[in-house]
Amino acid sequence: LSPSGGILSNKNNNNNNNEEEEEEEEEEIINKIIEITDEDDEEEIENTDEKTENYISTFVPKYLKIPKRWLPEDVKPQDITKYSLDKSYLLNHICKTNWNNRIYSILGELQFAFICFLVGENYESFEQWKDLIILLSSCDSQLDKSPEFFSNFCFILLYQIEKVPNDFFIDPISSDNFLLSSLQTFFELIDDPQLNESLLQVVSF
Repeated sequence: LSPSGGILSNKNNNNNNNEEEEEEEEEEIINKIIEITDEDDEEEIENTDEKTENYISTFVPKYLKIPKRWLPEDVKPQDITKYSLDKSYLLNHICKTNWNNRIYSILGELQFAFICFLVGENYESFEQWKDLIILLSSCDSQLDKSPEFFSNFCFILLYQIEKVPNDFFIDPISSDNFLLSSLQTFFELIDDPQLNESLLQVVSF
């Protein structure tokens, strides 16, 4: 028999068939592994999303308590109005008693509260964000003492306003327009040519 026919030819055909079957089996096994892996990945993603949602819904941030009204113990009667209108004294009191006079820490709290309010839709965070803006917008005597601090406050607040949803001022939660009134107060305070030039440049945008 010639090498190209007969028994040898049948053996070659059988070998080819066996190789094709083995390749098909391997491919089938690989596809099953891929399917199982994909299902596990999807399940893991779903579980992660569910855990994240549960964490956000149960997350309760702890914030610094900001008093609505604060007066020094030795305040004189004639100074009560000054302490009530100018929140600089309250700002310094908060930073001294909570952050060892590190005034920039309050900007960190402002940003943290905004993120929790915007992303987590947390009402307590909204209230803290609002109270901090009202506080920082009413610090008359502190403006010239800490121009860089208030320049940073302006940049942060501008960025946050850009991120606020369009219906922010229509929503019942924010319908009192505290942001507009706070900005109005703040711009009235900085409308002073005696203020630090760097601060005036920032707010002149």
